[in-house]
This record gives sequence, structure tokens and C-alpha cells, in this order.
Amino acid sequence: MTSSLAPIPTALVALLGIGPAQAPAAAQEVGLSPEVRELLDLRDKDLKAFHEGKVVARTPQSEGQDVNLASAVRIAAPFHDVFDALPDVLRAVRGGMTQGAGLPEPGSPPAPGWLSLPEKDFEAFPKCTVGKCDMKLSDALIEELATLDWSDATATANAFMERTLTDLLAQYHEGGDAALMTYHDKEEPQSAGEGIQALIRDSGTLTEWDPAFQAYLLNFPTEDDRVTDLFFWSIDEFGLKPTLTLNHLATATAPDGGPTATVAIKQLYAAHYYQSSTNIIYLGSLDPDDPEADTYVLVVSRGRFDAKLSFIERPMAERGIRDQAHAQLAELKKTLESR
Repeated sequence: MTSSLAPIPTALVALLGIGPAQAPAAAQEVGLSPEVRELLDLRDKDLKAFHEGKVVARTPQSEGQDVNLASAVRIAAPFHDVFDALPDVLRAVRGGMTQGAGLPEPGSPPAPGWLSLPEKDFEAFPKCTVGKCDMKLSDALIEELATLDWSDATATANAFMERTLTDLLAQYHEGGDAALMTYHDKEEPQSAGEGIQALIRDSGTLTEWDPAFQAYLLNFPTEDDRVTDLFFWSIDEFGLKPTLTLNHLATATAPDGGPTATVAIKQLYAAHYYQSSTNIIYLGSLDPDDPEADTYVLVVSRGRFDAKLSFIERPMAERGIRDQAHAQLAELKKTLESR
């Protein structure tokens, strides 16, 4: 597929007011769509903080089940060093990941015993019924739980979820987002695939800066020579329950080999809280002509919870993800600049 990658460095340099002739007002002069400017919601004080090497984290306006986060940091290290440290970047973006590992391509499943669920999860399985379950599962999977032997709940639950995630990944490779699970843990079913399609389709930054990569994410399985795919599971500390997730990590490099990259994490499954979520990470040199120039890391995260947030829950959730982004990007900056 021919890439139509827009010049992310130019857009970001202008957006963040970088360079001797730039001012914060440049964010309005770069020609970004109103949707993108509204999504990132960067103010003059944020641009100043970015200049000074501080972490910027904003939670642009959202409603209903959705929560958005835009965060950025300037790292005093060249692009090639930051890109080589992509695992560190991903750990910072993912937050409280306590366990996790890559999964092989379908057809070569890992040996049994690779998953160890949190205790609360395996206790929940025997109690599940359609429309009332403490784990996000489809109708068919919830009904299957009643046929299993729960005398050793730990072993049964781990084996069940290992097979569930392995099967789900194979189905995703065949049918893309349409093959993802329709959760029926609550009264109203929720489609993970429909949620992820909406979050990616409505991503103003991807539409503006990398529509070819956006199309790749929407239309997977498909091909793009500049994209590398990896699939992984993780258990993340979030909310009151550690949450098992299955994820698609896609990395798109610049077609001309320049110092930019776009990385996407699509959540294919989550055991709790989320219908769908995405993290889009933009990395690039602040001066593409200088191989030793500082690097920007910009993260646009979108989450769709499984229930509408109340006027009390929303500010608490937004404050929590802002604080987490500040702490983790600050730690990433400290780690990369000390090498």
C-alpha cells in the first residue's frame, strides 16, 4: 500500500510552538483541522511547559462513556535513541502493566501455563450468567463456563482464558475488528470491534497526520510494508481490579526513512472496565535535519468505558489518567536522558 504519511515533524513543530520564530499561536496557523486542535486542547501554558522539557497532559472534553488524553514531553535525546528504546516508551504509555508478554502468530500457540489470572478473576467465573458477569465475555463463553469443572478454579480459569485469548487472536487475524468479542457481562451487549472502529475512525490526529496508517488499523488484516505488528497480553493495574487485556501493537515508520514513527496500541480485549481503547504514539525529531536534535513523544489515548461516567466519576477518572501520564512520561524522560 502506498503511504500518504503527512509530515508529522512539521505539524508537531508548529503545533507545539518550537523553533526561534515560533510562538504558541502557531498552533492555530499550521492548518490542522478544528477537530485536531480541539482534541489536543493545548494552551499557551502547555506550550511553554513543553519548551521547558516538562510533561504536558490534557484531558480534552469528552462525554458519555469516552475519556480522552493528550500528553507530550520533549526528550533531550536523538530520535534514533528514543526509537530504539520503544519498549520503555510503551511501558510508560501503558502505565501499571504488572505482567505481560508477546503472543506468537496464529498456528503456533504458546505452551499451556503462560497466563496467571488475578485471584478475583478466577473466583468470578463460576458465578457468571449472561448479562451478569464480573468478566467481560461473550454469550457463548459465559454459557460454556457452566459446563466446566471448577473443583480447581485457578487451573480451570487460567486454561479457559489462555484458550479464549488464543482463539480470539486467530479470529482477529482472519476477520479483523468485526471478529472481536461482543461482551454480554452486563444487561446490554457491547461490541469491542464497533468501539475500536469508532475510536480509530474518529481519531482526528491520525486523519490529519497519517491517514494510510489509520486505514491500516481500520482494515486489518491488510498489508503495508512500513508497518510492523506485534500482539501481546498484559495485566494492568487500573481501578479496583487488575485487568487482563489482549492488544495489537502496530509501528509505522516514515516512508522516506526520516526520523518519525507512529505507534498504535489497539485493545482487542479487556476483562474489566473498557469496551474499547486506543493509544496512538507519535515520535519524531524536533529538527529532522539535525540527527542529534531533541525528540518529541506525543501520546493521544482514547478510552471507551463500559458504562456512562457520572458527573462525579468523570473528573476523578480524568484526574487519575492525567496524573498517571505526568508521572510516567516524567520517568521516561529521566530514564532516556540519563543513558
